[in-house]
Amino acid sequence: MREQGFEQYTSLASAISRELGDDIISQNIHNWCNRDNVPVNYLFALCKILKCSPEWMSTGRVRFFQSPVQFSSRQCVMPIHKQGVNGEKVSRNTLTDALITDREWFREAIGTEPSSGMMLINISQDTMIPTFNPGDIVLVDTDFTAARDGLAYVEYDGLVEVKRISIGSDAVMLIADNPHYPAKQVPKAELKIIGYLMHMFQGRRL
Repeated sequence: MREQGFEQYTSLASAISRELGDDIISQNIHNWCNRDNVPVNYLFALCKILKCSPEWMSTGRVRFFQSPVQFSSRQCVMPIHKQGVNGEKVSRNTLTDALITDREWFREAIGTEPSSGMMLINISQDTMIPTFNPGDIVLVDTDFTAARDGLAYVEYDGLVEVKRISIGSDAVMLIADNPHYPAKQVPKAELKIIGYLMHMFQGRRL
């Protein structure tokens, strides 16, 4: 992490530690600066507080990536895809940012190697509160799309959303964890499962 990135915010360490919670103290923030490394479980939460991009936080630079997941023997570049807001019809290839990290860092946080079948989604709807909040980043595994119950990234009726799904014999129930949104029943033939959620970058593995 470069000085023009996270180092500029060391004076905000006390305020940041209060926002992050989880017994994070200002000394933790300073240690992250000194080691030039923020734990992956707090990177996105920190970016949300400081209103900056993960790439800028990690490198001090900003670029816009049009390519899929890229990784070498040491580095991993994973684009962050936008989720539609309030039913907005958004292509699953709409990119907003990118996570750039080394493979060891990714492996320690996720428990597996990065792959081209993974994608990051920026949650922008409130339908899954309290499980996910707008601004949360979730990791989706698109390599396994066989129908099963769970948290999934799905496409139906031109919409692309994160939902909790329950598979029936002829239909799929799309469940919003937010009680203000009713469940929807969609015929199996009209639903495309893009992938299943495997991790949320706010300190929890799914």
